[in-house]
Amino acid sequence: MHETNIIFEKFNLKNKNQYIGIFDMDGVIIESIPLWNEINTKFFKSYGVGYDAVMYQKEICGLSYDKTVEHISVNYIKSLTPSEIYEQMTNMAIEKFIETKINEYILNIAMSGFRKTILCTANIRPIAKAVLDKIYALYNFSFDKVITSDDQNMRHCHNKYDMYESTILSNGISYPISIFDDSLNTLEKLRSVSPPLKLVYVDNGHNFDNSRHTGITNLRRLSNEEVNV
Repeated sequence: MHETNIIFEKFNLKNKNQYIGIFDMDGVIIESIPLWNEINTKFFKSYGVGYDAVMYQKEICGLSYDKTVEHISVNYIKSLTPSEIYEQMTNMAIEKFIETKINEYILNIAMSGFRKTILCTANIRPIAKAVLDKIYALYNFSFDKVITSDDQNMRHCHNKYDMYESTILSNGISYPISIFDDSLNTLEKLRSVSPPLKLVYVDNGHNFDNSRHTGITNLRRLSNEEVNV
């Protein structure tokens, strides 16, 4: 835990027990991009559709699960309805996500003494549950609250920014908040949200909107500094 504490000191989060920690799931808590690429390649191929991982990820980065499914139906597999794509991809993902790798570095931060931890994911609850069950089995850790894009009060949200904003407003959070996400565009939009947020960009090496923004902590750069010390 020593490395995590050093990182938090650099974030000026020495009193992290006063903070609400909000964590994205895909690309932050879990290393899911390779799994999604496998799922998408297999799914698209079964309908005779080519799959360009880089282009596709640019198109759907930050979108809610429903909006991603709609995007596939409109732009890739027009022979299927969104509900048919939703069902087939969900079943494939639940089966595949049992194999997901947990980002222990980020999970250690989540476990390191926040006042409250929230997992806020654009994924849906059945897929999130597969991941959360694995985390609990391996690390005996559960997030205090889990918010998914298929929750009733999140159905109006089309992307991660909407979900974060809705989470903050609907919960009436008055404590300092730190948000960990792998989308710089999402974090940039959140800079206007009140109360002020501590924004942490988790560079997982698979990002597709990673133009450099100022005033956002890059967790990969900080963690690499620790390794070099």
